[in-house]
Amino acid sequence: MKNRWLIPILLILTLFVIRGYSKTLNIAVIIKATDSDFWQYMVVGCQNYSKEHPDVKVTIDGPASEADIDKQVAILENIVSRKPDGILIASTSSEATVPAIEDAVAKGIPVVTVDNRVKSKKPAAHLATDNLKGGALAADKLVESIKALGEEPKGKIALISAYAGMEVRRCGGCDPGQRSYWKGCGSSL
Repeated sequence: MKNRWLIPILLILTLFVIRGYSKTLNIAVIIKATDSDFWQYMVVGCQNYSKEHPDVKVTIDGPASEADIDKQVAILENIVSRKPDGILIASTSSEATVPAIEDAVAKGIPVVTVDNRVKSKKPAAHLATDNLKGGALAADKLVESIKALGEEPKGKIALISAYAGMEVRRCGGCDPGQRSYWKGCGSSL
């Protein structure tokens, strides 16, 4: 698990190798929420990478909560003004961070997005799970659990997405219209 977050940093480093950088690299990492155990794994992975590679300095920032989109945008704008060598961001919004991301890229700062895809073609790379497959696996597990109780899946299924402004594809994979075993169940979004 601790090596899971090395990939995004390696993506940024690859960009610098291609460009021929030989100085200490300052990489800004912006997580979705400092109050989340999940994002702390990313923090630990990035910090460990920096410790093992003294030519890479990693700074980490993020809002306290994933719901604080405006705070993350302000953090990103501040970081862009400091001109780091690269930015790794787990954006809380598919749209709100786009202007600052595009500004960073226009200033020659490579940006790699993690988890949530933003509505821009400017990031150099994107790293995420397959949310459609994750949704399908969740639906499969739900059906398995219902059947384990001796029941058949029927009725309405509520699919609840994350925060407003986030593009989460998990619901698409869990959509009863896409899953043959729901036998005509409807969804309530």
